[in-house]
Amino acid sequence: MNIKSRESCTYREIYYMIETTLSFNSTNYLNHKLQMMKKNLYYQRLYRRDSLVNEFLDHIILAIASPFKLLIEVFIRRHFGERYFRLSSVISTTAFMFLIPGLLIWLSNGVSILEDDESRSSYATWFIYALLFFVMGMWRESEITRSYSNFDFTRFSLSSGQTYGLFVKLGTVNGKPNFRRIETLIEPAPFFIAGIILAVLGQNLGYLLIFSSLMYSYSYAASYRIGDDFVLDKIDEMITNQELEKTLLDGVEEGTSDTFRYRGSKPADPDLRKKLLSSMVVDDGVVEAQ
Repeated sequence: MNIKSRESCTYREIYYMIETTLSFNSTNYLNHKLQMMKKNLYYQRLYRRDSLVNEFLDHIILAIASPFKLLIEVFIRRHFGERYFRLSSVISTTAFMFLIPGLLIWLSNGVSILEDDESRSSYATWFIYALLFFVMGMWRESEITRSYSNFDFTRFSLSSGQTYGLFVKLGTVNGKPNFRRIETLIEPAPFFIAGIILAVLGQNLGYLLIFSSLMYSYSYAASYRIGDDFVLDKIDEMITNQELEKTLLDGVEEGTSDTFRYRGSKPADPDLRKKLLSSMVVDDGVVEAQ
């Protein structure tokens, strides 16, 4: 590669060049660069399937699940990222937990919680849990406190915390922890079961724990689903890049993939097909700018 081409490369291109030179020859590098740095407009328009209802529900759940997840996480996670865990969230959630029972009783019965012995007893475990939640929240805050000028480049500031060893053991399959199972099933399960027991005993905390555990499970399931879709999009886009090149440049009617089908007419002139391909497969930055 000459000096001029080297100067015209972006930092991202240089990174891929160094990475791929170690394991690819020059031809494979060009293919790798095409697959990793290009966005396929043909795939985005024809094949990309958007489930608007599911995506809307996933993002709504992720948006409102935070305080309900927090009610569980402070007891079963530690060493959170400082931008994930906020002391202000602990304080506001605790305040709501102390205020909501009195508000609900006043709206339903028109009396203060102090005057309603039956209602007050049904919220006994609720207030105990709120106090324990606040204490654990302060403890978690002490784990991540740092001086403002001391940045730790080894810690992910948006980390959702470290999972306790017991949950990891319960979620280990064939010697390898299955964190999808741990986060969506095993971690919320004790709170769901405890919620059912408390609800049967007439404690309103039970309903809160049932709802919080369901939100906990669904929010993590939604996160994994979004991550899976992102990876599958990139894989499908790489396959589409390869198959379009064979279809438009090489004139192959059917590509090597038995699952991809080119749908649409194509110019008979090879030069026009080449121009068509260049307009279908563009740099990521071009699409983002649009």
